[in-house]
Parts: sequence; C-alpha cells; structure tokens
Amino acid sequence: GKVLDETEVLKLLTLCPMLLSHRTGGKGGPLTLIHVGGFDASRWYATQSAAQFEAAGLMLLEAALANCDRASVEAGRLVRREILLDYDGLALSHVAPRVLLRQRPLLTLPDRWYPELVGRVACVNAPSLFAAVYRVVHPWLSDELRARIEVHAPATSAAAVEAFAPRASRPAVYGGSCERLPDDVAEHTGIARLEPSERAALTPGSKLAGYCSAALS
Repeated sequence: GKVLDETEVLKLLTLCPMLLSHRTGGKGGPLTLIHVGGFDASRWYATQSAAQFEAAGLMLLEAALANCDRASVEAGRLVRREILLDYDGLALSHVAPRVLLRQRPLLTLPDRWYPELVGRVACVNAPSLFAAVYRVVHPWLSDELRARIEVHAPATSAAAVEAFAPRASRPAVYGGSCERLPDDVAEHTGIARLEPSERAALTPGSKLAGYCSAALS
C-alpha cells in the first residue's frame, strides 16, 4: 500500500485507468485490471517523462512481486499475477511510435527481472487496431511470456472476462458484483489512505471513472 505514497506512481494512476490487486483472478493470483482504451496517452506523454514513468513502473512491479511472494507463502505454492487488459476504445494515439517506444523499457522488465511475476494475461475487446500494437510489441517479449497471453475480439470478450476472474473480483462494468472499490481492496492497496480528491482522480475518463471515489463493503 505504501507504493501510493510515491508521487510518480500516484500520477501514473491518474493517467492510466488501472486497478491493482483487485482481489484475485480465476487461478487465485492477485488481479490487475487496466482499461488500455481509456488511457490518456497524449496527456501522459506531456506530463510524465520517460525516466519518471520507468521509475513509477518499477516501483509498481516491485510492489506486485512482494504481494505475490506473500500470497505464495500463504498458499504454499507459486502465485502469479493475473492481468486483464481491456482494449475497448483503443485509438491511434495509443499506438503512436513515441508512445510505444517510451513504454518499451517497462514492458520488457518482467522478462528481464521478474520472470515468475506474470501468470497469465487476457487482452479483451481487442479491435482490429490491436493487431498493429501486437506486431510492434511481440518481438519485445519472450516466447514464454507470449505463451501466457490470450487475445479476445469484442464478440468473445464477455465470456473471456467471466472465465478470467470470479464475479466478486470484478467491477460491475465487467459483469462483476463490485459497484465501487471494495473496502478490503482500498485498505490492501493503500487507496483508503488517500485524500478524497486524490481518490476521485484515479481511473479518470474510462469505464472505471469514479470507481475509486467511495468504498463500499
């Protein structure tokens, strides 16, 4: 939870609609959910430098690894992070070369330093434009990591999301039972310690807008 005390981490979470450790995925690993199509790439590029972005991402990865380590000890088995990426709303601004190249160092970190962190990734609501993104990113990833990635077109995404994580782990917009950020998630991630204005600024301009503003049990 202390990772949110870092200025650049908090800034990144106000630019990229991201939920960290939102309970668990279908395999029991911590669930990360990112609405990629709601990411304000232009604003991010203008307000957070490459060095600041990489530093924030590294801190998030370190926190994620520590979280998985604790979960592995409790479960008595290796627990990996489960990542749901929603590409609904993907636009040309998201695939601009300057944007992808700035993201590259962070996208390659799991392969280089955290090979056991990522258990599986589901890319849902992937439009035809997604193919252009994946053509660029594909060579940056190892064969092992690529094998953990599944891609779903809009027509099959609802079923894929339902299979990926239990209903109690999903926001209502993804067919789950969480109308607002649950208290246990707010406490675990440190969001509960943020000021109301800081919470309101999280996950802006996306399907998850306002989701973190108020916690419900």
